[in-house]
Amino acid sequence: PPYALVQGGFPNARIQHVEREAHRPPVKRGSVAWAGPRGIHFFIALADHPEWKEEHTVWGTVMEEDMPLLDALVDGSHRLKVLEQNVPVVTNFVEPMHFRIREYS
Repeated sequence: PPYALVQGGFPNARIQHVEREAHRPPVKRGSVAWAGPRGIHFFIALADHPEWKEEHTVWGTVMEEDMPLLDALVDGSHRLKVLEQNVPVVTNFVEPMHFRIREYS
């Protein structure tokens, strides 16, 4: 994929935005970070992104043993139901996909 990431969000969250933190480490494979300066959307990096420098607040890391589950999203081996409502395409899972995230430290 051109950006080597998957994006999600918390659409039913009671918060409307998240403040950007002062400490923003480089985004690496498995990093879970807020997408954009504010908001309730996040992304998980499927590759290192040194070109983004320290632009995103990284708040978690996917456990390395669970990364193949996320890689399956882009290689087509995980069964998906796709809804083409807007650009970009919105993708919903037919079956739940569980993976573990640990707090960034």
